[in-house]
Amino acid sequence: MELNARKREILAAIIKTYMETGEPVGSKLLCGILGNRLSSATLRNEMSDLCALGYLEQPHTSAGRAPTKEGYRFYLKNLMPATPPDRKTVQQIDRLLDKIPTEPEHVLSAAADRLSDFTGLPAVAALLPSEEAKILTARILPTGREGRFLAVVMTSDGQHGVRMVEAIWPPGAAEVERLNRILADSLIGRPVGVLTPLMQQHIIAADGNGLLFAPLLSAVFELALDLVRARCGGGGAARVYDYPELCGRARGLLELLSDSDRMTDLLAGSTAPVSVLFGEESGVDALRPAVLVIAGFRLGNARIGRMGVVGPTRMNYSYLVPSIEYFAKGLGTRLSSAWKTEA
Repeated sequence: MELNARKREILAAIIKTYMETGEPVGSKLLCGILGNRLSSATLRNEMSDLCALGYLEQPHTSAGRAPTKEGYRFYLKNLMPATPPDRKTVQQIDRLLDKIPTEPEHVLSAAADRLSDFTGLPAVAALLPSEEAKILTARILPTGREGRFLAVVMTSDGQHGVRMVEAIWPPGAAEVERLNRILADSLIGRPVGVLTPLMQQHIIAADGNGLLFAPLLSAVFELALDLVRARCGGGGAARVYDYPELCGRARGLLELLSDSDRMTDLLAGSTAPVSVLFGEESGVDALRPAVLVIAGFRLGNARIGRMGVVGPTRMNYSYLVPSIEYFAKGLGTRLSSAWKTEA
């Protein structure tokens, strides 16, 4: 059934009031909210219709109405005003973004902490797997200590790493230089996804001293693949206790928030610029009483990130959704610049 203008106005008013108060909304209160344009009797009839349609529920016989999951879904899709964050909110978010360090090993946890500070909700941030990222640098460097070398890799999504590797039969300077030429010819400019064990075997087999290079070559491959794996950081997990609706599942939620793989999978399931995942839709039992609001960001054209918050169904979506979207885009812009990502 298509909702007419009156039912839409009533549903929007009830949801907005419930998000602010957490209390079911009765007809007398609603009458005042709507400027006394409709009688209490008319409102009760309309509220009964909305209950029958599944958008509202009556928690107690004598209580007012509260929105259902279907009511929230309808609100998000059809009623929520599409307004960007106001100037004050933008300035607040920009100040928080400026406090986030850009070092790859710290950025996700710091970003989640700042988002949690802004929203008052547990937050997560992740970089999704990126085997399409290209290799910009791949080298082996001597350390000056016999048998010890450094594998150095940089990728087009701004990731860079150094790893110590020991060679049982250390190659000399000439052999290391030849290996670096092989790495440059074979890897530079190619997607990390092509670094397969078969490719490694071909490189080893093509050189007369390939077995001498094998440990060093393996270190380069492993480091490159590690740099583009999924990464996840969280912040403010203990804030689940701030919301009575979540306290009953607090233990499960805390375990979920600390599980990087599961949280990355949940974030990766969102493909829209910003989306709202109700817990019962996630297939994760611990998330059933909660909602996950997810926004995406990009690092140039090289890598995709996601960040979001976990909170009760009763959230101020009209404020949080555009604010989190702005936060995520701002993070992507800053990291793209700091990491000088390339397509």
